[in-house]
Amino acid sequence: MSKVFLSDQYLEETDVLIVNFSDGSTQAYDLTQQIPNQIKSAIPLENYLLELEFSNGEKKHYNLSNRLMGVFAFLADMEEFRKLRLIQDGKAIAWDYQGETFDLWVDGLYFHSYPING
Repeated sequence: MSKVFLSDQYLEETDVLIVNFSDGSTQAYDLTQQIPNQIKSAIPLENYLLELEFSNGEKKHYNLSNRLMGVFAFLADMEEFRKLRLIQDGKAIAWDYQGETFDLWVDGLYFHSYPING
């Protein structure tokens, strides 16, 4: 299975966000630098993996498998998972379920995903 986001830690004195993944890898982000403000495409793959392309051209994977509880429990049904759409001019992805919209926004997706080739 692909790695999943575990936790993050903001280092206020350096404006760095450290993100930890289940395979022991980490990713550091300099929060003084501009981050993508738009998702150009979002493709649902097998095993609750999303292939995301951001406005800066980066392509990353976001693994949703550890979020299939609570409000996102309905996404355990792969048919529902595949029904994602971009909303707010690419600022978020969303699923509609039982008259409600459930969304994930670009910044969280960007920080908690990992490069496809890494």
